[in-house]
Amino acid sequence: MVTDEEKRADRFQQKLKMNIQVLLIPQQLKTFAQVLTIAREIERGLIRKDKSQVRENMMKKLFLKEVKRRLVVYPTSSPLTKRSYQSPNS
Repeated sequence: MVTDEEKRADRFQQKLKMNIQVLLIPQQLKTFAQVLTIAREIERGLIRKDKSQVRENMMKKLFLKEVKRRLVVYPTSSPLTKRSYQSPNS
């Protein structure tokens, strides 16, 4: 027998974003209050994760920019290497 509270919780859970739903399914929560509480916690965690990834990507970009700035590039060809060989006797 399914109670109205379980139906409400199930309907609410089905309307959440898929990435939150996937994390709620194994919980088998029975009440709307439980689904709401856990969904909020999951959402906070996902927001923190996204912010962390953005910060991490910014740090990587800054690091690569600094590495490129410090990189010394040696030319692979110079005017001397393009000259044809001349023997000292000619």
